[in-house]
Amino acid sequence: DVTIGAGASSTTTIAGDLAVTGSLPTAAKGWVKISQTNLGGPDADVSSVEFTSGIDSTYDIYRITLLNVHIETDDKTIQMEFSTDGGSNWDAVSKVSTAFKVYGDSTLSTSSAFDLSASTNPQGFAHPGNDNDQATSGEIMMYGFSDTTYMKHYVINSAYSANNDTYYGSFVYGICDTASAINAVRFTMNSGNIDDGTFTLYGLTK
Repeated sequence: DVTIGAGASSTTTIAGDLAVTGSLPTAAKGWVKISQTNLGGPDADVSSVEFTSGIDSTYDIYRITLLNVHIETDDKTIQMEFSTDGGSNWDAVSKVSTAFKVYGDSTLSTSSAFDLSASTNPQGFAHPGNDNDQATSGEIMMYGFSDTTYMKHYVINSAYSANNDTYYGSFVYGICDTASAINAVRFTMNSGNIDDGTFTLYGLTK
């Protein structure tokens, strides 16, 4: 047995990769970072951020976090699209969703701007301003995307400052109306580009 860090004189440093045989203990299970895109702005000026690999049957639940996403054009909508063929097509999935917004004064209302009817695409979830100090942060939870029996479920939570300097919280939940496995996700704008932000994909250990 090797004791690591039991005392000042008994610390062991291990270089290189470690292999684990068998199941991980419960305490070791959790979110595993799969990939990350850091635009390194504020003038990255990209039309989309895509995750075209890493979403498969390895995990049942995936999460994408958005940190300080800054947009090029004022008061435009950040959108999310799904693909069943690795990103060759982004319009093959019909979706239905319901969206709510919480205003800066805690007023709760439904958001017709983010609601989708069946067979529409893409899914909007934030329309921030583009002042230098304005950005959007949040997370997307995706459930059973590799399943080939049931429809796919997602939940989006985000916070942002709009062009009128009002602060919003956006909550969107929806269904991808397909039994095909979804294996790619991308973020775009309904007009203009994305200037900055960090997008990170995680999988939850089974």
